[in-house]
Amino acid sequence: MIGYRMCWIRSQRRMWWLLWETLTLKSSKDYEEINSKQARHDAIVYDKWKTRTKALYRWLMCFLIGVVTAMVYRGINGATEHLGDAKYDLLESYIENGQLAAGYFVNLAIAMALVLFGITIVLMEPAAAGSGIPEVIGYLNGAAPARLMSWTTMVGKIIGVICAVGAGLAVGPEGPTIHIGALLGVGILNFCLWIMNLLGHGHFLASLRNDV
Repeated sequence: MIGYRMCWIRSQRRMWWLLWETLTLKSSKDYEEINSKQARHDAIVYDKWKTRTKALYRWLMCFLIGVVTAMVYRGINGATEHLGDAKYDLLESYIENGQLAAGYFVNLAIAMALVLFGITIVLMEPAAAGSGIPEVIGYLNGAAPARLMSWTTMVGKIIGVICAVGAGLAVGPEGPTIHIGALLGVGILNFCLWIMNLLGHGHFLASLRNDV
Protein backbone atom coordinates (compact mmCIF):
# COMPACT_ATOMS: atom_id res chain seq x y z
CA MET A 1 0.00 0.00 0.00
CA ILE A 2 2.83 2.37 0.90
CA GLY A 3 4.68 1.51 -2.31
CA TYR A 4 1.57 2.18 -4.40
CA ARG A 5 1.10 5.56 -2.70
CA MET A 6 4.73 6.51 -3.32
CA CYS A 7 4.39 5.63 -7.02
CA TRP A 8 1.23 7.73 -7.22
CA ILE A 9 2.96 10.69 -5.56
CA ARG A 10 5.93 10.42 -7.93
CA SER A 11 3.65 10.25 -10.96
CA GLN A 12 1.78 13.34 -9.79
CA ARG A 13 5.04 15.21 -9.26
CA ARG A 14 6.24 14.23 -12.72
CA MET A 15 2.94 15.32 -14.28
CA TRP A 16 3.07 18.74 -12.62
CA TRP A 17 6.75 19.10 -13.56
CA LEU A 18 6.00 18.36 -17.21
CA LEU A 19 3.10 20.84 -17.11
CA TRP A 20 5.39 23.49 -15.61
CA GLU A 21 8.02 22.89 -18.31
CA THR A 22 5.38 23.14 -21.02
CA LEU A 23 4.05 26.44 -19.66
CA THR A 24 7.46 28.00 -19.13
CA LEU A 25 8.57 27.15 -22.67
CA LYS A 26 5.72 29.24 -24.08
CA SER A 27 6.63 32.87 -24.61
CA SER A 28 4.37 35.80 -25.32
CA LYS A 29 4.18 37.25 -28.79
CA ASP A 30 6.10 40.49 -29.16
CA TYR A 31 3.25 42.87 -29.92
CA GLU A 32 4.71 45.69 -27.86
CA GLU A 33 7.05 47.70 -30.06
CA ILE A 34 9.64 48.06 -27.32
CA ASN A 35 10.09 44.26 -27.38
CA SER A 36 9.77 43.86 -31.13
CA LYS A 37 12.65 42.90 -33.41
CA GLN A 38 11.00 44.90 -36.18
CA ALA A 39 10.89 48.03 -34.00
CA ARG A 40 14.56 47.65 -33.06
CA HIS A 41 15.44 47.24 -36.72
CA ASP A 42 13.46 50.36 -37.60
CA ALA A 43 15.23 52.30 -34.85
CA ILE A 44 18.60 51.41 -36.35
CA VAL A 45 17.66 52.38 -39.91
CA TYR A 46 15.42 55.27 -38.86
CA ASP A 47 13.95 57.32 -41.66
CA LYS A 48 11.47 60.12 -40.98
CA TRP A 49 9.33 59.58 -44.07
CA LYS A 50 9.29 55.79 -43.76
CA THR A 51 8.23 56.11 -40.13
CA ARG A 52 5.42 58.48 -41.04
CA THR A 53 4.34 56.24 -43.92
CA LYS A 54 4.25 53.24 -41.59
CA ALA A 55 2.13 55.19 -39.09
CA LEU A 56 -0.23 56.22 -41.88
CA TYR A 57 -0.64 52.62 -43.04
CA ARG A 58 -1.27 51.54 -39.46
CA TRP A 59 -4.02 54.11 -38.97
CA LEU A 60 -5.59 53.22 -42.32
CA MET A 61 -5.57 49.52 -41.43
CA CYS A 62 -7.13 50.20 -38.01
CA PHE A 63 -9.80 52.38 -39.64
CA LEU A 64 -10.56 49.73 -42.28
CA ILE A 65 -10.77 46.94 -39.69
CA GLY A 66 -13.08 49.05 -37.52
CA VAL A 67 -15.40 49.87 -40.42
CA VAL A 68 -15.62 46.26 -41.62
CA THR A 69 -16.18 44.96 -38.07
CA ALA A 70 -18.98 47.50 -37.55
CA MET A 71 -20.61 46.43 -40.83
CA VAL A 72 -20.45 42.76 -39.86
CA TYR A 73 -21.87 43.52 -36.41
CA ARG A 74 -24.68 45.51 -38.00
CA GLY A 75 -25.45 42.53 -40.22
CA ILE A 76 -25.53 40.19 -37.21
CA ASN A 77 -27.77 42.58 -35.31
CA GLY A 78 -30.10 42.99 -38.29
CA ALA A 79 -30.34 39.22 -38.81
CA THR A 80 -31.25 38.61 -35.15
CA GLU A 81 -33.81 41.43 -35.25
CA HIS A 82 -35.51 40.06 -38.38
CA LEU A 83 -35.47 36.55 -36.92
CA GLY A 84 -36.98 37.78 -33.67
CA ASP A 85 -39.64 39.85 -35.43
CA ALA A 86 -40.69 36.88 -37.59
CA LYS A 87 -40.90 34.64 -34.54
CA TYR A 88 -42.93 37.13 -32.52
CA ASP A 89 -45.32 37.82 -35.40
CA LEU A 90 -45.95 34.08 -35.68
CA LEU A 91 -46.54 33.74 -31.94
CA GLU A 92 -48.82 36.79 -31.93
CA SER A 93 -51.11 35.11 -34.45
CA TYR A 94 -51.40 32.06 -32.19
CA ILE A 95 -52.13 34.23 -29.14
CA GLU A 96 -54.80 36.27 -30.95
CA ASN A 97 -56.53 33.03 -31.95
CA GLY A 98 -56.43 31.82 -28.34
CA GLN A 99 -54.08 28.93 -29.15
CA LEU A 100 -51.71 29.51 -26.23
CA ALA A 101 -50.52 25.90 -25.94
CA ALA A 102 -49.82 25.67 -29.67
CA GLY A 103 -47.95 28.98 -29.56
CA TYR A 104 -45.87 27.77 -26.63
CA PHE A 105 -44.80 24.58 -28.39
CA VAL A 106 -44.13 26.43 -31.66
CA ASN A 107 -41.88 28.86 -29.78
CA LEU A 108 -40.14 25.94 -28.09
CA ALA A 109 -39.68 24.13 -31.42
CA ILE A 110 -38.19 27.23 -33.08
CA ALA A 111 -35.77 27.77 -30.19
CA MET A 112 -34.71 24.11 -30.20
CA ALA A 113 -34.22 24.13 -33.97
CA LEU A 114 -31.99 27.21 -33.80
CA VAL A 115 -30.00 25.79 -30.89
CA LEU A 116 -29.50 22.44 -32.62
CA PHE A 117 -28.39 24.18 -35.81
CA GLY A 118 -25.91 26.28 -33.84
CA ILE A 119 -24.60 23.17 -32.07
CA THR A 120 -24.14 21.47 -35.44
CA ILE A 121 -22.10 24.42 -36.70
CA VAL A 122 -19.90 24.33 -33.58
CA LEU A 123 -19.37 20.57 -33.92
CA MET A 124 -18.22 21.15 -37.49
CA GLU A 125 -15.91 23.99 -36.41
CA PRO A 126 -15.03 23.63 -32.66
CA ALA A 127 -12.91 26.79 -32.65
CA ALA A 128 -16.13 28.81 -33.03
CA ALA A 129 -17.39 27.72 -29.59
CA GLY A 130 -17.48 30.10 -26.65
CA SER A 131 -17.26 33.86 -26.53
CA GLY A 132 -13.80 33.97 -28.10
CA ILE A 133 -12.35 36.53 -25.68
CA PRO A 134 -10.26 34.01 -23.65
CA GLU A 135 -9.02 32.47 -26.88
CA VAL A 136 -7.94 35.84 -28.29
CA ILE A 137 -6.20 36.74 -25.01
CA GLY A 138 -4.45 33.37 -25.03
CA TYR A 139 -3.40 33.90 -28.66
CA LEU A 140 -1.89 37.28 -27.81
CA ASN A 141 0.05 35.62 -24.97
CA GLY A 142 1.66 32.92 -27.07
CA ALA A 143 -0.92 30.13 -27.36
CA ALA A 144 -2.03 29.12 -30.84
CA PRO A 145 -5.16 26.91 -30.80
CA ALA A 146 -5.87 25.11 -34.03
CA ARG A 147 -7.99 27.02 -36.59
CA LEU A 148 -8.59 29.89 -34.17
CA MET A 149 -7.98 32.49 -36.89
CA SER A 150 -9.45 30.69 -39.91
CA TRP A 151 -12.26 32.07 -42.06
CA THR A 152 -14.42 28.99 -41.35
CA THR A 153 -14.22 29.84 -37.66
CA MET A 154 -15.49 33.35 -38.41
CA VAL A 155 -18.41 32.03 -40.47
CA GLY A 156 -19.26 29.51 -37.73
CA LYS A 157 -19.03 32.21 -35.07
CA ILE A 158 -21.38 34.54 -36.97
CA ILE A 159 -23.96 31.81 -37.62
CA GLY A 160 -23.69 30.58 -34.03
CA VAL A 161 -24.30 34.05 -32.60
CA ILE A 162 -27.35 34.57 -34.80
CA CYS A 163 -28.78 31.20 -33.78
CA ALA A 164 -28.08 31.65 -30.06
CA VAL A 165 -29.50 35.18 -29.84
CA GLY A 166 -32.40 34.36 -32.15
CA ALA A 167 -33.31 31.35 -30.00
CA GLY A 168 -33.69 33.62 -26.98
CA LEU A 169 -30.78 32.22 -24.98
CA ALA A 170 -29.25 34.31 -22.20
CA VAL A 171 -26.28 35.30 -24.36
CA GLY A 172 -25.27 38.31 -26.41
CA PRO A 173 -23.08 39.13 -29.41
CA GLU A 174 -20.63 41.32 -27.47
CA GLY A 175 -18.06 38.65 -26.62
CA PRO A 176 -18.07 36.88 -30.00
CA THR A 177 -17.75 40.27 -31.70
CA ILE A 178 -14.27 40.59 -30.16
CA HIS A 179 -13.25 37.30 -31.75
CA ILE A 180 -14.90 38.23 -35.04
CA GLY A 181 -13.04 41.57 -35.01
CA ALA A 182 -9.74 39.75 -34.46
CA LEU A 183 -10.54 37.37 -37.32
CA LEU A 184 -11.41 40.27 -39.60
CA GLY A 185 -8.21 42.06 -38.60
CA VAL A 186 -6.09 39.06 -39.55
CA GLY A 187 -8.01 38.50 -42.77
CA ILE A 188 -7.92 42.14 -43.89
CA LEU A 189 -4.21 42.50 -43.14
CA ASN A 190 -3.37 39.29 -45.02
CA PHE A 191 -5.57 40.30 -47.96
CA CYS A 192 -4.04 43.78 -48.19
CA LEU A 193 -0.57 42.28 -47.83
CA TRP A 194 -1.35 39.90 -50.70
CA ILE A 195 -2.52 42.79 -52.88
CA MET A 196 0.56 44.86 -52.04
CA ASN A 197 2.84 41.91 -52.81
CA LEU A 198 1.24 41.62 -56.24
CA LEU A 199 1.97 45.32 -56.78
CA GLY A 200 5.52 44.90 -55.50
CA HIS A 201 5.05 47.03 -52.36
CA GLY A 202 4.44 44.32 -49.76
CA HIS A 203 7.25 45.61 -47.51
CA PHE A 204 5.11 48.59 -46.50
CA LEU A 205 2.53 46.38 -44.76
CA ALA A 206 4.96 43.64 -43.71
CA SER A 207 6.40 46.03 -41.12
CA LEU A 208 3.00 46.15 -39.38
CA ARG A 209 3.36 42.49 -38.36
CA ASN A 210 5.45 43.03 -35.22
CA ASP A 211 5.54 39.38 -34.24
CA VAL A 212 8.65 38.43 -36.22
